Amino acid sequence: MNNLLNYRRGDATSSNRDQDDRYFSLDGKWFFTTREGLTMGPYDSRAQAITETRNYIAFINAASSPVLSVIKREKATISPDSTEE
Repeated sequence: MNNLLNYRRGDATSSNRDQDDRYFSLDGKWFFTTREGLTMGPYDSRAQAITETRNYIAFINAASSPVLSVIKREKATISPDSTEE
């Protein structure tokens, strides 16, 4: 497996961050979480979730600034840390 697929533009390639914590199963379906705070899924298997993680990273790496801005805005909207006043 090519580990470079797990890195984004600007990531240090020497990082040994454990990626297993981004995958979880709920009611027999698999999901992954993103750095942007999004939960992606459901997928039928962990292997499919891993494949879709790579697809998501490739999408983010190729995304333009306006697309990234929307994703960041969505994170702020759904973040459990954000409170309505």
